[in-house]
Amino acid sequence: MLDLLRRFQAEGVAYLLVGGHAVRLNGFNRDTENMDILLPSSLENGRRAQFAGALYPACNSPTS
Repeated sequence: MLDLLRRFQAEGVAYLLVGGHAVRLNGFNRDTENMDILLPSSLENGRRAQFAGALYPACNSPTS
């Protein structure tokens, strides 16, 4: 999951991490396995996110 966020950073994707992982990053214990990401709605940001996701292997697996 952190690899995807690194790809977002590298491609200039605007995003906000919300939910359980955001809670954990702020020092509170929260057991979670999923990651909730909020993307601002714009064509350019959408294109960047799609490109970053295409380079992330987990986004291209048959089960995702």
